[in-house]
Amino acid sequence: MTSEFKNINYKKITFKDKEKLTPELISEMYKIDTIIRSTNLKEYSKKLNKLLQKKNYNFYYIYNKDELLGCIIGHKKDKYTFFADYFFIHPKYQTIGLGTKLMARLFADIRVKEKLDLIEMYPLEVTARVNERLVGLRKFKTNKLREMKNTKVKYEMDNLLRSSEKHRIYIVKPR
Repeated sequence: MTSEFKNINYKKITFKDKEKLTPELISEMYKIDTIIRSTNLKEYSKKLNKLLQKKNYNFYYIYNKDELLGCIIGHKKDKYTFFADYFFIHPKYQTIGLGTKLMARLFADIRVKEKLDLIEMYPLEVTARVNERLVGLRKFKTNKLREMKNTKVKYEMDNLLRSSEKHRIYIVKPR
């Protein structure tokens, strides 16, 4: 990572503090987002506000000082799983480790604060490699159980395709 990112900080917005999703923040997101396809800022804003009206959605951000570098938007799918719907990093800053930092922050928050075991997503191949570095390669076929320090965790690995990418679930609890 380049030395220009010395002031990395993270923010999280939930339903409880949804007023933090300001028009200015939405505009910043719209400028760097390459994932959520919208024709204009108004439509984009509607999509994001609609997501945040649901109580189980969280927005995770990475900043350098005041510059927005990336975001993960997801929701609590069930009592064990967080589903990461959207994950994007500013196109200018991709492939330098910022996505890894944001994903590591998400994994820690999901594990410690949300008390969840799994993160589910449809990652691009580069994202899948990042996630596997963070949690280790622990993929299994559908409905097999994995022993983890005397705890059995149901681990599903579907062969579903979405945008030509495989559906993946990552165990985020420590080994």
